[in-house]
Amino acid sequence: MTFGGMNYRSKHYLHSILILLSFLLLAYISNAQPNPVKGKLTGMVTDATTKLPVDFATVSIFKSRVTSPFNGISTDEKGNFVIDKLAEGESIVRLPNENH
Repeated sequence: MTFGGMNYRSKHYLHSILILLSFLLLAYISNAQPNPVKGKLTGMVTDATTKLPVDFATVSIFKSRVTSPFNGISTDEKGNFVIDKLAEGESIVRLPNENH
């Protein structure tokens, strides 16, 4: 039996493939990961003794159990710093001098 130039079996086969492709596309879209949440870290570095701001101190950000920093910045002249676009997860902040 034919319908519109295609037999029933061919139409059924084509319809089955379209449904399968639709499900595969839906599965792909539903598993797509959204952009990771970006965090922001702000702070001020002060001297432990004098409590005065420490200018141009290096603030380094490390991932847990990693020895090399993946991000860092220097404080401004008032000891302030801002690190944008941090990925979600645990991070460790380190300063080069324990007196700060």
